[in-house]
Amino acid sequence: MPDTKDADPPAYDAKPVRLNISHTASDGTSDRRAFLYTPGTQNWTTFLGRMRTKFEDARIARLRYLDKHGVSCIIGDEEDLDLAVNGVDEQEMWALKIGEGL
Repeated sequence: MPDTKDADPPAYDAKPVRLNISHTASDGTSDRRAFLYTPGTQNWTTFLGRMRTKFEDARIARLRYLDKHGVSCIIGDEEDLDLAVNGVDEQEMWALKIGEGL
C-alpha cells in the first residue's frame, strides 16, 4: 500500500476534467471514449491502467494532445497529465502505443 502520509489532499475546488481519448486498435478499428480525471485524486499509473482496461489494450503507454497554442504534446507521467489538464474543462487526446511517437 502506498505511503500517503506526506501526500497533499486534492484542492477543495478540484473538479473533474473530461478527457475525450481516441484509440486505434491493432486491427485498425477506431474507438473514442470519455474519461473523467480529477487532478490530485489519482496518479498516472492508475489512470493508465484505466485506459488500458477500457480500450482492452495493454500496449497503451502515453497520450498525445494539442495544447492551447496548437503544439502537439506527449503525456508520459503524472506531471505531464497535470500540466495537460490544468485550467481546462475538457481535453481531446489520442492514445499512443509502445513505440509510437508524434
